[in-house]
Amino acid sequence: MKNILIISIMFLLSFQMQAQNNFPTQEKYKLKNKLQVIFMEYGDQPVTDMEFYINTGKKNEIPGMQSVANLTSQCLLLGNVVYSREQQDSLKYVMGASLSTGSNDNYSTLSMQFLNKDEDKAVDLLSNILLKPSFPKDEVAQTVGEIVTYNTPSRMNPDALASVFTRFYVFGAGSPLGRHFYKDQLLKISSDQIREFYKFNYTPKNCILVVSGKPDKEKLKALIEKNFGGWEAAYSEVNGVSLAQPEFDKKEYVFVNRDNGTQSALFWSKKAPDVNSKDYQAFELANNVFTILLFKEIREKEGKTYGIQSMFSAQNNNGIYTVATSVRNEVLFNTTESFDGVLKEFYEKGAPEEMLTIAKNQLKTRFNVIEQPSQIIEEFNPILYPDFEKRKQYIMDIDKVDLARVNKIIKKYYEPGSYKLIIAGNEADLKPQLSKFNGLVTLPLKAIEVDDLK
Repeated sequence: MKNILIISIMFLLSFQMQAQNNFPTQEKYKLKNKLQVIFMEYGDQPVTDMEFYINTGKKNEIPGMQSVANLTSQCLLLGNVVYSREQQDSLKYVMGASLSTGSNDNYSTLSMQFLNKDEDKAVDLLSNILLKPSFPKDEVAQTVGEIVTYNTPSRMNPDALASVFTRFYVFGAGSPLGRHFYKDQLLKISSDQIREFYKFNYTPKNCILVVSGKPDKEKLKALIEKNFGGWEAAYSEVNGVSLAQPEFDKKEYVFVNRDNGTQSALFWSKKAPDVNSKDYQAFELANNVFTILLFKEIREKEGKTYGIQSMFSAQNNNGIYTVATSVRNEVLFNTTESFDGVLKEFYEKGAPEEMLTIAKNQLKTRFNVIEQPSQIIEEFNPILYPDFEKRKQYIMDIDKVDLARVNKIIKKYYEPGSYKLIIAGNEADLKPQLSKFNGLVTLPLKAIEVDDLK
């Protein structure tokens, strides 16, 4: 507990990014097994953050294996051939370190944060977690069971339902991005299948190790070589996946029933650019302005919701942005009319200049208040932003994006005549309003229980 307190205090007192151009330096090299290592020193406290980016995610899931990428990531922490789960957690606790895994559409992560004085033990533990996972059958089965129990459509709230069915409807069952796990399918995934997914995707050529904080660099380099230099993999190719982008050529309305729902969830989706596209910088600003306009009209002026936001996930980078909100059942249809009005005016009139200034300040503030090495790693994510200098320039050039450029992007990505809207709520209460949506498609909860196009 003492070390945990020390780390927390260190983060509160240090790692402040004082100016927009106060960037870390970067050193990049490869081990003989082609594992790429990137050092981005940041801060002045004796704390190190090591994060592995593995080039595998939902995009790599074949039909019938929905959620295997996320399961593989989670199950790395169930123990390994050197440390049982209990020993691993005990050692982490004694060091006051943190361990976490994650997975999204594009990539998976394994990260560890520790005090420099513990780096020998920490790197040893991290290497055993990554290179020698045991995927114990009973604990894998328990993990799967917990996911099934708490994440089935019949138990989801309207917001979660709308999110799941948005992906299903927008990308379709023919895409791994559109397929969602379901009980009968997920319960069939075994420890052996997770191990095979791991063996194929978790390879040195398919990973990037990023180190940030203020490590003892030369010592840590030697530890990385010692612990990861001998990493060999059964498969050595780098994953490459190309997925078709969804089309938006008209307004489409989809409804999913959630019995006894007291509110309705609405998720609109439209096309978004790639994070490395020349459009992205102006799009990010335009999308911030769009959120401000939606909030001012639908929340502040009309009082139809507690919040509404236009969101794009740079991490997923899946080609769509989504506007999400929850409303009282009685104002469902009126809210969609308000949304159409804001979207149409935004398209026709463009971004108000004063709101573009606010959007720029919001972005700059996000960069300027970075406190932790993990945040620096996230902002310079090597999977999303392989060109370090280009990413720095992106941040420094925010103020150079003028109104004309943003308005041009608005014409490209905010056309008011096309989107896909998913509605989730209680059909018994919503029937009169649902009849107002032309061409409304109703999907049963079991609609997602498919593994491919048939």
